Amino acid sequence: MPSLYRRILGPRFEALPEVLRRFHDLPGGGRAKGSLEIERATCRPGNALAGLLGLPRTGEDVAVVLEVKVQGDKERWVRHMQGRTLETVQWMKGEWLMEALGPWAFASRMVVDGSEMRYEFQRAWFLGIPVPRWIAPFVDGGVDAGEGGWRVTVRIVAPIFGELVRYEGWIVPE
Repeated sequence: MPSLYRRILGPRFEALPEVLRRFHDLPGGGRAKGSLEIERATCRPGNALAGLLGLPRTGEDVAVVLEVKVQGDKERWVRHMQGRTLETVQWMKGEWLMEALGPWAFASRMVVDGSEMRYEFQRAWFLGIPVPRWIAPFVDGGVDAGEGGWRVTVRIVAPIFGELVRYEGWIVPE
């Protein structure tokens, strides 16, 4: 079976930079490591919600290890940082990349633009129930490939609470 990102992107997969194609096309999954700068919500309610979701705490030069494990037609993304684990599951639904974090699921449209691959938020579900877009938390992110690795940028925002967490940094496949 073709890899998850190859199935979602179709012919656009070949337009990805080589480092991203190699990583996303590994049959059993991949492993990468790097360093992140993390900013978490400073308002108490937003910080509390980020904590409940298991999102990382504010920090500079935070070491991260990413393990991607292929499980049938899905991928389990396990991020180890700050002595904690942040785990999501990704799969394909139509042309969307789906990603679940606890009881939440998010749909993104994948965009390839030169050395960059962006995740454009489409909609969210809580416990399988669609959440109206105007009150749904969303994930905004992307990667920009460079020499031997990629720069990752991720933001998780919740209406009313604002930005829960933002992180960015350099990741290198092992």
